[in-house]
Amino acid sequence: MPHLEKLGSEIYTSARDNDGHGTHVASTAAGNFVNNVSFFGYAPGTARGVAPRARLAAYKTGSYEADTLAAIDQAVADGVHIISISLRYESADLFRNTIAAATFGARAKGIIVCKSAGNSGPSIATMEAGIPWEIVVASGTIDRWFAGTITLGNGKTITGWTMFPARASVINVPLDYNETVSACDSSELLSQSFLTRIVVCNITDEAISFNSLMGNLVGSNAAAAIIISEDTSILRSNSFRFPGAVITPAEAVNLIEYATTSASPTATISFQETIIGPEPRVAPALSGSSSRGPAQSYQEILKPDIMAPGVLILAAYSPVQLGPQIGNIFLSSDYSLESGTSMATPHIAGVAALLKAAHPEWSPAAIQSAMMTTANHLDSTNQPIKDQAFSSYRVASPLGIGSGQVDPNRVLDPGLVYDATPLDLANLVCSMNYTREQRADAHQNVQADRDEYRERAATYRMKLEKPENATVTVTPQTLVFRKKYEKQSYTLRMRYRGDIDSTSRQGSLTWIEKSGKYVASGQRARALMSAIPARWKGVCDGGVGFNSSLCNKKIIGARYFNQENPDEVFIDSARDDDGHGTHVASTKGAATAVWVSIRRGVGRGTRAAPLLSDFSSRAPALSYEPILKPDIMAPGELILAAYNPQLLAATLPLNVKLSSDYSLLSGTSMSCPHISGVAALMKAAHPDWSPVAIQSAMMTTANHLDNTNQPIREQDTLNRFMFIKVIFQINPNLIKFISPLRDSE
Repeated sequence: MPHLEKLGSEIYTSARDNDGHGTHVASTAAGNFVNNVSFFGYAPGTARGVAPRARLAAYKTGSYEADTLAAIDQAVADGVHIISISLRYESADLFRNTIAAATFGARAKGIIVCKSAGNSGPSIATMEAGIPWEIVVASGTIDRWFAGTITLGNGKTITGWTMFPARASVINVPLDYNETVSACDSSELLSQSFLTRIVVCNITDEAISFNSLMGNLVGSNAAAAIIISEDTSILRSNSFRFPGAVITPAEAVNLIEYATTSASPTATISFQETIIGPEPRVAPALSGSSSRGPAQSYQEILKPDIMAPGVLILAAYSPVQLGPQIGNIFLSSDYSLESGTSMATPHIAGVAALLKAAHPEWSPAAIQSAMMTTANHLDSTNQPIKDQAFSSYRVASPLGIGSGQVDPNRVLDPGLVYDATPLDLANLVCSMNYTREQRADAHQNVQADRDEYRERAATYRMKLEKPENATVTVTPQTLVFRKKYEKQSYTLRMRYRGDIDSTSRQGSLTWIEKSGKYVASGQRARALMSAIPARWKGVCDGGVGFNSSLCNKKIIGARYFNQENPDEVFIDSARDDDGHGTHVASTKGAATAVWVSIRRGVGRGTRAAPLLSDFSSRAPALSYEPILKPDIMAPGELILAAYNPQLLAATLPLNVKLSSDYSLLSGTSMSCPHISGVAALMKAAHPDWSPVAIQSAMMTTANHLDNTNQPIREQDTLNRFMFIKVIFQINPNLIKFISPLRDSE
């Protein structure tokens, strides 16, 4: 997966990155796992690229198009699968755009080309080169907030924004608000008025830039600053040279009232805080800087294609490059939080790499289609994605977000796929009414076989949302695919009857599968298991606190394995020492116990359930990515089961410790024995069924709806995860397709 990087004024005469940009985007696409990283205390955790097992090739180009053209041609010759381009093209018609010719050649060779949309938003038509055969990527926000929590002397708190790169000591410092000098446009005035105090700066009129404000504050004698602003560009910058926090005018009302009415107002500001979740800003939202379509090079195709995270993305960086400042002191770091469509593009390149690994036979168009048709147009509150460029946060247009935010959890199973061969793209160019001379400039020989990727037999019905003042007809309104890879087509005709103006109007055509579920291909079946009494050869090992007499017709075996760490022993036997083993064993196979609880009290049916737990690990698996995992979902939060009564189960005030024979525990450790138990029931009912048949029965009868008949949700809908439904699993109709000699169909 090559990344193309344009040189700056000071360069290394090699492929080594000189400014951190190339390192950042390359590690975003395919960086390895690195623990305990952050950007000066912000965004702490484990860093990894989208496709950490993908291989990288770096192509650093000069400042001329000829260099970029040579880099693309070399990447194609070297045999890459994906090209990620995070640099700016000059606007030019397709027939004279040399980069477009190069990327067309790459696409004709089956190479996926991902390209940044640009950072000239938010006006319409600020995208310079939206080339039809490139996946053009817009930039969106993520649900991460770098907080500067302001605690006023009266106890009220305001969650502001800061990226001051240190833990400044701003504790109970006098707070002053002086409307006369609140513009903070003079270091001298600030020093005279706010010596060792917190100054409140109001820059909502944008008379002074944030960068200039920082310079004035650095030159003052103020202790810290609280900045009132609605400028969303501040939320995309990692530059915060002076200790302080940014709040909105609405949040400033209580602060100003307190500062002007209290006899001795004070405030405390905390730094290096990272908040994940919908507050105080929902995500994703379209970044205000992301260039909007239509593209200047060709306006007849909707661009950008898709949106991906591109605001303050944490990734590797050049440690020799100057980073953020504290006053006039520059800092450096191995990691940086950067913003722009350059950061969004490698996310799409990484997802494309995962898809290519899972489906090596898919064409670039099929991979692009899978990402676009499964993209999400809703934010974390299930509302349409908004445009961050406007204080009203109005709904974002397809000219800004394309088909929506990429959803890596859904791209592996898009169902219906739109395909476009190089010949189709060549025909598109031929339909642009270029002259013979113009076509000659863009001449390339094209040979292509037509392939249409259909993952299964299915029937799709049309869902149409018409643009305002438009008449739209689609023929046919139902597509029937009787076998895998079958090709179907439809025709869309649209007539607009309104006034011609600069306002954009939008609509959508969605093909919805009529069948709510299907049978996925499974692994090859293994030999059938014999009955347990005939094959069981296990024993009950004795040891500390445990002997064979404790085994019975229920517990038929117990062993203990701890050769790696013999010194780390709590109970040197198979006896459970931490309650975990007791809990999971009783979940799947315990006898009935009556009147069991932990501290009593339960309410049922008051919330939608099941929900996907936030801690449950997501696919793809690090050990083998081409197969989609997990297979199924089961109850795993606060599961009541047997526990070790010698362990601490709960604590009351005054350090009173409690124990219990039962405990409520959470985790996939708790969900796994539910599936094991259901498998045991099915094996008893159908001893002739193979492991694959039992797995298939559970997966094909799983429920994707919650108790309100809505799709199972977390913050985003994940259709892949389905909830086990025991009552339908003893005789599933689709089990007849399972054979130990071939894959399931």
